[in-house]
Amino acid sequence: MIGGLLIEGGLRLLGVEARLLTPLVPLQVSDPELHTPVDDAERLYGLRPGQTLRLPRPDGGPERVVTTDSLGLRGADRVVDESALRVLCLGGSTTFGATVSDDETWPAQLEAQLSARGQRAQVFNAGVNGYMTRQKVAWAEALIPRLRPDVVIVEVYNEGRRFLQLDDDPLERLRQSPDLWPEWIWGAPEAQSWWSPIWRSWAGLRVGVIGVNRLLAGRGAWDPAGPLITRASSRDEAAALSLLRQAGGAQVWGLIPPAGGPELPWPVIDLHSLYGEAGEPFGSAGREVHPAPEVYGWYAQEIAKTLIGDTAGLAPP
Repeated sequence: MIGGLLIEGGLRLLGVEARLLTPLVPLQVSDPELHTPVDDAERLYGLRPGQTLRLPRPDGGPERVVTTDSLGLRGADRVVDESALRVLCLGGSTTFGATVSDDETWPAQLEAQLSARGQRAQVFNAGVNGYMTRQKVAWAEALIPRLRPDVVIVEVYNEGRRFLQLDDDPLERLRQSPDLWPEWIWGAPEAQSWWSPIWRSWAGLRVGVIGVNRLLAGRGAWDPAGPLITRASSRDEAAALSLLRQAGGAQVWGLIPPAGGPELPWPVIDLHSLYGEAGEPFGSAGREVHPAPEVYGWYAQEIAKTLIGDTAGLAPP
């Protein structure tokens, strides 16, 4: 017993668990200056509020302008207009617009498209790089009472293990969100499991299982990340159903980008299929996860046509 206590105390004192765990934690590394950890057991991180930054573009073009409002949405602060059609757009980097300026994202261009068709509208961009469906749903739950949207559009490209920010503490996050253990570590118990309290109190057990994960991943014979992603994706599907209960009177649409994505239990705007039917006007560039501004313009055109029932169509920008 004394030997076991000494080993347990040594593991904790030397920080062995943290050193073994860190390489196994999936990280969101895009534009770290834009993101910050948040005190939310589901979301984990979000956009840093109240910023205006000029950031380089991956293709070396002119700098992109990225603005965030006081809520942590992409774009400048504005008052909710009760007389306008209010559209809340949730998603990952494709919705956020990871490589483009504020006015080039598809939510920004959707607002312009709706206005051009005579529909007064406010479109709110709640996209965050790397968000999985559970994070999008948790973000929707926080925003819907504030913005009171008429329509909620959820880009459904990402499903799987939730990421962490580079400057966040993995062990502190796991204490706050025990559900992350079976998401990141193969062999860890679900938070509701009978032996989850034993797992949380015994560092030696955790170090042993984490070490096995490191060996499996390092040898390449079997990657534990595969079944972990599958397990996490099933929880994303369950979260998707809960959004229908949270949305109140708002219409909920799933948005499948041209790059593809999973189907979810909402009406779907399937840009993946529509792009092929349109003859792929931008070629293979139109199916990139982070396309050019003119491709986002095509997204906006097709979404606007769906929302207001206009089938006349517009030429791509």
